[in-house]
Amino acid sequence: MKLKNFRLKSQILALAAIVVVILAALSAFTLFKPLLWTDQTPEIDLSAIGIKTAPTTDPEILRQVIEQINQIQPQYGPGWVHWTMSSYQLPPDQPDPLFSKDGYHTKEFWYYVNRAGVYEKSLVTTRDSAGNILQESACGDSVCGNISLIGLEEFKDQRLANPFSPIPFKLNSASSLLMEIAVANAEVKGWVESSEEGDILYISAYHGNQNNELIQNLTPEFEGTQVVLGVYVTSGELAFYSTSKKIGGQFSLHTRDTTILLELVKDNSIVEARIAEITQALLERDRELYGK
Repeated sequence: MKLKNFRLKSQILALAAIVVVILAALSAFTLFKPLLWTDQTPEIDLSAIGIKTAPTTDPEILRQVIEQINQIQPQYGPGWVHWTMSSYQLPPDQPDPLFSKDGYHTKEFWYYVNRAGVYEKSLVTTRDSAGNILQESACGDSVCGNISLIGLEEFKDQRLANPFSPIPFKLNSASSLLMEIAVANAEVKGWVESSEEGDILYISAYHGNQNNELIQNLTPEFEGTQVVLGVYVTSGELAFYSTSKKIGGQFSLHTRDTTILLELVKDNSIVEARIAEITQALLERDRELYGK
């Protein structure tokens, strides 16, 4: 049971990491305007970056371009940033209500950003391919937590209402590409692909486990992880993220996230109400168990 609990909590934490970096009827909101870019958006020279079939392998060339993208800071507020991703996560060994049975799901993020560019509240909902809610998390009113964990045996002995404070909002993920270049222990590849939303810069990096004694002792067949990250060149916003594990000389997909919608919405009273419901439920649950 302890091993199962550890794996479940690890999967929850992995999902939460993506959240801190993503669906309500259309009538619940009015379209405000497309995402706005600051006047300081630089012209990014991509001439030195190859295409997928002939990628660039010089890390310094890649780093120079990514550092330019990392300086871009889109203007988001005031309003809701609505971000939806089509996703896959390798299903757990045993069926679990928090995860899709076939691995396919959507992540929908609602972030409220004020006029000063500060993120004040959010709602994150994960649904399976049939539209059923798997997990739902909210932050607001000094509280942040996952309501889907209430009642689960694995989390009965811990608080679910975690402290939350507004923070500056930034969706630019170029720094993640820089990190992949810095920590990869094998060849890094970079290339540009065009899409309807604009050019996307991809980085592919491999992280081998041959020097990790702990992993080698526990799972010697697990050779390493291939990470692919893609960001929009004009904003640095995440377009694609995937991880594949190399086991026995073969790569198998572990996770994949693809942005399918990113827009700015002025109002959404349904999301506002749901955030209040979730944060209140989390506080009440913790009060019942801990008194405060």
